[in-house]
This record gives sequence, structure tokens and C-alpha cells, in this order.
Amino acid sequence: KTYGGTVRDKNIEYSLNGFRKAANELSRENSCIVLQDDLLWVSDPNSFNRMGKIKAIVEETKRDITSYATHIYCGRVGVSIILEELKSKIERHGKIEPLEDLKHPSTYLNVPEGKLIVNEKNWLERVAEYLGLEKGYSYRIEKIGGYGIDKLVNVARKYVFTSGEKVCEVVVKRFKDPRNIKWAVLALATLADIRFEVLPLKRMANEYRMILEFRKLGFNVPKVHAIDLDRIQLITGYIVGENVGKLLKDGELEHLIKVGEEIGKLHSMGYVLGDAKPDNMIVSGDRIYFTDLEQAKVNGDRMWDIIEFLNYSVAFSFDTENAWKIANLFSKGYLKYGEVKDLKRVKDTKYSLIFKPLIPPQVSKSIISGIDESIGEATA
Repeated sequence: KTYGGTVRDKNIEYSLNGFRKAANELSRENSCIVLQDDLLWVSDPNSFNRMGKIKAIVEETKRDITSYATHIYCGRVGVSIILEELKSKIERHGKIEPLEDLKHPSTYLNVPEGKLIVNEKNWLERVAEYLGLEKGYSYRIEKIGGYGIDKLVNVARKYVFTSGEKVCEVVVKRFKDPRNIKWAVLALATLADIRFEVLPLKRMANEYRMILEFRKLGFNVPKVHAIDLDRIQLITGYIVGENVGKLLKDGELEHLIKVGEEIGKLHSMGYVLGDAKPDNMIVSGDRIYFTDLEQAKVNGDRMWDIIEFLNYSVAFSFDTENAWKIANLFSKGYLKYGEVKDLKRVKDTKYSLIFKPLIPPQVSKSIISGIDESIGEATA
């Protein structure tokens, strides 16, 4: 009855005013919360302190006690009066007009980029709507990426939507529990004091945040179309181009200097990729795109990025000459923005255990030799 009939709009506005007052109070208490155009923007969820939680618990307890006391008092007036009131409520309820559907609170949640999908049975429809596709669209699913080792663990799929003459291609990445082969290597990395985020929801949230931050810094990253919290999956734009892992496999090395430049530039700004395998980079025209940013962070281990990229580039190969070229070209590009000391640290043996099963000793020596050659040229 409160939100139906002729009083619907008035009471909804009255209720919203209460929410606005609460939102204003939140924004005054926490600088990471901003109220703008009836939307609450939260820049750092971790900023909510323990005192804020305690205050909320105390207030909720206070309301519960007041409500309970009121019901006890009402009970003192007698059962007959309570039954009369109940009868009256039932009669009034029968006269109430059908209630128009109120939007679920989750529909008011927004993110800076893309559509937030919460409490939705058909996520494909929400994505299609966001892409501007009309009803009656069709779609097909294709495998993408994954060369060498990554072919065994790739969890991303390409969805091709078609509506009339309009075709939209997106990448759907579902964040699964860390139970596949990919995490075996990362588990070994923890022996060298490298820490990775493993919880699916946190990995997705981190990748979303890093996509936005990398773009602000001037790096090429996919556009986010949707975040599906129900299934923990991220839907991004499909980048038309060639996977760096595939290019290296085909012997095409001309893009390595550019790849090195981009990683060196990223490191110079205080960021790391965390998962710098060649398969996570795409060459599109004259641009290098970074993807799979779930482990990216600020002030991480730059040496890990370098070692991981180079070792995955030559994994299971006995071609020492090719390994030397890859390391040399990458290092030349890296030194345009990156620091010599980070390349020199590649000789550090604390990571050798991780890649021993993948890299023959002679190939490892060729990588070091290629790096040394580029350092010598840069410092001559």
C-alpha cells in the first residue's frame, strides 16, 4: 500500500530522501565515498574502517531493541485487540491495487565502465542490450588465444553476436578456482616470495581496476562491456590482432622491441603485470595491448615480469640462437624506459627453480647472453 496507487510517487520520493540523507552522511564520514547525481561512487572499498562497522552494528541493535520493546508493549493491550487489528489489515490488503514492480536495489549499482550484472538469470541478454543489439540476435562461441603452455589453461572464449547486419565480438573470461595447470607454476613462484591473488572474485575486481588504471596511464587495454558478479566473469571487447605468443612461435620477432618498450614504460610508472606471458599481449597494428591483468599491481616485482616473459617465450625450445635474439631485442626495447639494474637482476638464481622444467640450461645461458649484449650496447 505504501508504494502503490496514488501515493506511490510521493512515498518513493520520501523514501529516497531518507537514502540521500544516509548517503550524505556516508560521504562526510569517508573521503573515498562521493555522492554525485544521486549516485554513490566508492573509490576504495578497503577504506571502510572497523569503527564504521561497529557504529552500524550498534545502530542496528538499537533499532531491533526498540522494535522488540514496542511489540512487547502492544502485547499488553490484549489478544482481542490484536486480532481486530489483524482482521483490519487483511481487509485493507484486499482493497489494495496491484503493486507496480519496484526495481531491485541491485539495478541501481553502477561502475565507471561497462554494465554491472547482478541477480540476472540471462547474462547474455544484458550484454546484448549493452551492445545495442535488438531482440532476436544470435551468437556463437569460439576458442581464442592459448599457444604453447597457455593452450592447456586458457579460460577465455570469444562470443560473436549477430543481429541483422550488425556483428559484435566480445571476450568472456570466467574466473575459476585455482585448480588448473596455470596455478602449478604460480605455486612454485611462491617459493621465491612472490604472492599472487587466487580468489576468483578478487582477481576479477583487480583486473577490472587495472584495466581502467592502465588506460589512464596511456596503455592499450580492452574496453570493458560488462562485469558479471553472479558467474564471476568479465566481458571485454575483442582485440583484432595477433597474439605475441603465436608470433614468437612462428618466428616473427620484429615486435619484441615494442613489447619491451611497453613493459619498461609500465615499470617506470611503478606498475607490474604480474602475469607477463607473451600470450597475454596482442599486437594490433602498431599497438601492443595488455590483457589478463588479474595479477597486475603497483610496486610489484619487476624482475618477475621480465623473467616470466622471456622464459615463456622460449619454453620447451632447444633453439639457443632464437632465445638469444628474443632476449636481446626485448632488452633493447625495455631499456628505452626501464632500468639496467632490473635486467641485471635476471641473473638472480632465486627464480631458477620455477623455470627449470621448462628451459634447458643452454637456452637459459643464451637468454643471459642476449641481455648482457643489449646492456653493453646501452651503457657503452
